[in-house]
Amino acid sequence: MSILNKVARVSIHVNDIEKAVHFYRDVLGLNMILYLKERNIARFQIGDFTLGLHVKYPEEGGRDPGGATGIIFESEDINKTLEELRKKGVSITFEPEDRGIMWMAGFEDLDGNEFLITQNK
Repeated sequence: MSILNKVARVSIHVNDIEKAVHFYRDVLGLNMILYLKERNIARFQIGDFTLGLHVKYPEEGGRDPGGATGIIFESEDINKTLEELRKKGVSITFEPEDRGIMWMAGFEDLDGNEFLITQNK
């Protein structure tokens, strides 16, 4: 039996919480469930998954904003999803690639945090 029974949320660092909220809420269309502007924290619900954002505290360890997040979104139509992201000015890091059992592409937020998108074959 595991002593850990679920992942509560994944949180990534951003440089500016207001700009990040605009990107995730207004550009990506995610459902914001918490925004504490004065504490530089926001959370978004995506199905059963919660994505947290916060500005890295000066005393906090860990990585700075930018780079691979390890977060993978799923799409029913990866090309349509990328087209919509492009229309909204989102930076696409790589076009759909055939990965055998799925198609995979990448995009990044305003801080260079990279996310993947997959479409099952």
